[in-house]
Amino acid sequence: MSERVLLTGHSHQAWPDCGFEGQQRAWLDAAELVDDMWERAFAQADLVRRGFARLLDDAPQRIALAANTHELVVRFLSALPLRKRPRLVTTDGEFHTIRRQLDRLAEEGIEVVKVAAQPAATL
Repeated sequence: MSERVLLTGHSHQAWPDCGFEGQQRAWLDAAELVDDMWERAFAQADLVRRGFARLLDDAPQRIALAANTHELVVRFLSALPLRKRPRLVTTDGEFHTIRRQLDRLAEEGIEVVKVAAQPAATL
């Protein structure tokens, strides 16, 4: 994949060149270390946080990691003062999992404003 740039933002996009190696390393760590693998996993997570912090010129402890984007969005939503400011702005092009969450919030009285995602120039 090193010769192409793919900008599709969904779960089936191309994995980075190091993805397979990372999956193998995780499998081997789990097989070798069993329940003791977590120390190594958390150490790797700290390296990832430090890498993103360096790129963003921020502190590693301010970088949140999760299994997927949906988990991060739900965590973000849970931190918002929605009782005091019950309004969210999103697009009409969100992936189904988050769209369902936002629709559910609307059922509970949160105002969910959906802005047209297309054309992108006016987003």
